[in-house]
Amino acid sequence: MGVQQGRVKMGGTLVATACSISSGSLEQVIDLGSLPVSELARTGQGPEKAFVIKLENCELTSQDNLRPDFKSVHLTFDGVRDDTANLLSIHGEASGIGLILKDGAGNTIVPGKALPDIPLNVGSMDLNYKLAIQRNKHELRAGSYSVIVKFKVEYL
Repeated sequence: MGVQQGRVKMGGTLVATACSISSGSLEQVIDLGSLPVSELARTGQGPEKAFVIKLENCELTSQDNLRPDFKSVHLTFDGVRDDTANLLSIHGEASGIGLILKDGAGNTIVPGKALPDIPLNVGSMDLNYKLAIQRNKHELRAGSYSVIVKFKVEYL
């Protein structure tokens, strides 16, 4: 009878964050529907679609004695960037479009750049954003498309 031994090394990180991100906000699927190529050629942008990132269980008091209490949050959106400024690249059969992101006030979000700080509130917060397809400098071609948008939430 033979005996074998092994060892498993495990680790992780215990983090102190001000809020948790709602499970419904972590993985969202947003259907932008169908849009005629002729309309996009005329208007340059498809209809905007709203989406929300919901923060829950927000506490402003830091549990870490070495860091100050939480006062604000900022988000950074990113993904594969289009060669047209401020657009994210699409994947699929369609071409001539990219994805544009906007904050709740309609200001264009620059991928990879942190948004201005938002004051934190105790409890829950809804962070409102919009997205739409927009013409880029390539030839428009009909077809299906998809895009993955990543976001990072930092508490300050």
